Amino acid sequence: MNFLKRVPLPLSGVALGFAALGNLLAAYNMSFKIICGILAFVGLLFVAGKYLSNPQVFATDMKNPVIASVSGTYTMALMLLAGYIKPVLPAFAIVVWYIAIVLHFILIVYFTLNIVLKIKLPDEMMKIAASFFIVYVGIVVASVTAPAFKNIALGQICFWIGFILYIPFFIYVSYRYIKLGNKKIEAKALACIYAAPASLCVAGYISSFEQKNMSLLTGIYIFSLLMYLVGIVVAIDLFGSFLKNKEFKFYPSLAGLTFPFVISAIATKQFNAVLTKADIQMSLRPVLPMLFKIELVIAIIGVVFAALCFAKHVFGKEVNNK
Repeated sequence: MNFLKRVPLPLSGVALGFAALGNLLAAYNMSFKIICGILAFVGLLFVAGKYLSNPQVFATDMKNPVIASVSGTYTMALMLLAGYIKPVLPAFAIVVWYIAIVLHFILIVYFTLNIVLKIKLPDEMMKIAASFFIVYVGIVVASVTAPAFKNIALGQICFWIGFILYIPFFIYVSYRYIKLGNKKIEAKALACIYAAPASLCVAGYISSFEQKNMSLLTGIYIFSLLMYLVGIVVAIDLFGSFLKNKEFKFYPSLAGLTFPFVISAIATKQFNAVLTKADIQMSLRPVLPMLFKIELVIAIIGVVFAALCFAKHVFGKEVNNK
């Protein structure tokens, strides 16, 4: 079990990507969902195994602003996986879902008190990262999954909490990137997370609100497209850096290539479905089906690529030693 020592906490981000991708691919073949669900579960199991076997490492990691913020992907993945097991173990799934939501709220409080409020600006601005969005907007995953657990009211509350917190933290985090840039290659992929919050808000709003304010929804979706482009540009810049250096190294931040692009595809698919159902005509509507296909391909590539990188990092030495 020595490989557990090499499991980075951001593996839970890859697990989250698989959990979300499984829901997206279920429309094509349920086998894809099952495979993605198993891989997501294994990823979370590895992360849990690492920290349960060495709690002190967890305590240390949670003092790191980036790692602590990325830990939110664990609870987000649990919310999604609860939906996976609900048809088989409904009572257990409900318990898991509520526990994940409570844990995420605890993370919000912990992160605010122990990380955000202790960052001294402008001297410690480098401690701020796009992964902060995970903590404050990640709770909107509860809105996406709320219908499955028949708690629309909680889903709506979580949407408004995540959406309202997104606004100040978008300014807070963006100011850091505008001032300091995104130069460190080991952290570049974190900025891909820019693609996630607005798209997650689109998916959460559509899932938890039967009566929809189309002006609000359209505004959030258009903004999510702009943020998706930011994520794509960051990914291109990342791989451009690898080519320039003529060397590829593993960085845990590569997990940023997963969920942000998956949730963007989900948002486009759901937004198109809303427009189609209501027969709403707008200039954007004809391009949405093709846009979704492009986003889906990019999402699959991102998740598979990141998963292979993490697998090589965790198990590579085990294989080489045999």
